[in-house]
Amino acid sequence: MIIAYTNQERDHITEHIRIGLMKEQTIGKENVITTRLRSTSNSKEELSTMLPYQKGLILSTKPGEYATIIKVDSEHGVVMVKDQETGEENPFLPRNKDHKFTTLFAQSEKPLSTDDKILTRFTDKAHGIKVNVEYEINSATSDTITAVSKDRQTLNINPTNLKDGHWDYAYTRTADMAQGATYQNVITSIKGKGALTNLRRAYIDLSRASQHVKLFTDNPKQMMKSWL
Repeated sequence: MIIAYTNQERDHITEHIRIGLMKEQTIGKENVITTRLRSTSNSKEELSTMLPYQKGLILSTKPGEYATIIKVDSEHGVVMVKDQETGEENPFLPRNKDHKFTTLFAQSEKPLSTDDKILTRFTDKAHGIKVNVEYEINSATSDTITAVSKDRQTLNINPTNLKDGHWDYAYTRTADMAQGATYQNVITSIKGKGALTNLRRAYIDLSRASQHVKLFTDNPKQMMKSWL
């Protein structure tokens, strides 16, 4: 398992992995462009302020309901959103909500092909879908992406539907995503002049491996000084 420090690093690493897998013909070349939603991971306290809200982010206040942020008026504490289903525009007042179900998502469009490995990022009890379960794609068209888990659970994704956007590639994890899990082999990286929090994260990353670890750094000498 490859553990990266940020989701941006994960995306960069995944791009290279997928190029290699396509060259090896391990995955297909359909590259169906598919909507992906990634939580911004804000706390309830943060969501009660204006700081997390940005134009273009997706706001969800109930499971399965989504609106796009079209304007942020920080001075008056108003976020204008456009409902994805109806196109109706409404004000959202962060300071007046309890944020029990409020979530902000960054929307992106990513390619998926047959034999790609993906990870669910949500729980849907009605359809028996659990969070952080790995699936392998067995068909990919512009209409439907179909994937199957190891226990033969089927996952169908409409490439253009926000409700189906709660997935991510399974080739890498962040430290938080890998928390509590153990893998035979782990690859991770750390900056030689990284902050103390980065060093702690690296310790956690190393503890995820049961047999073998490969650690990349831009400055081995500085890293060793920091650790010793």
